[in-house]
Amino acid sequence: MKQYNYEKRESEKTKEIVEEYSKKGFKVILNPSIEELPEELKNLNFRPDIIAMSNDINLIIEIKTANSIKNDERLLAMVDKIRNIENWEFEFIYTNPKKNISSINAKNSFTYEEAQNSIERVKKFITIENNSEFTDVGLMLAWNAIVTILRINLQEDEKNNIQTTDRALIRDSVMLGILNREEQKYLEELLSKRNIIAHAGTHVTISTKDLKSLIVFAEKLLKQNV
Repeated sequence: MKQYNYEKRESEKTKEIVEEYSKKGFKVILNPSIEELPEELKNLNFRPDIIAMSNDINLIIEIKTANSIKNDERLLAMVDKIRNIENWEFEFIYTNPKKNISSINAKNSFTYEEAQNSIERVKKFITIENNSEFTDVGLMLAWNAIVTILRINLQEDEKNNIQTTDRALIRDSVMLGILNREEQKYLEELLSKRNIIAHAGTHVTISTKDLKSLIVFAEKLLKQNV
């Protein structure tokens, strides 16, 4: 019965993902044959569960359990190879039901406390007069809190060592049920601003209203998981 339930969840999740990416305009191929693989993937000796291709980005999608990925060294090595191919990303979709992560260990308790401290610092920052020139600092503090919470959640699901970029972190959190699609869109928009600040060194103005909304979101996320 357990095996049947697993296969049923996998089948349902596969159907869901194919429909979702097809609606987004991707060309989706389920269990592609060697002949159906793009040229840049044919020499990898790897048959993905799904490939989804668009003008902007191409995805290799694997539908697995968190534990099966953790123990599959060949698959983890393949992740690095795929990410070195231009315009391709590797995405894991998990069939595991979301775990109850309200019980956290002492090591993570301190990290949650740090997330809360970052949120409190943003709150204090908002009260400072004439702070409009430095609102990007508030964004970075709030973003750090959100990323910390998401990373702890994925660590509880034993996969924090697989995907490390913030964009992959957001995507994995959606697949595990930690975030919904609207929250994903919201965070990805903020991530674009965060990356401009962090990597280009360019000042980005964030309104006080937007910072307050981000604080509300971060606190909501924190309360769900402590």
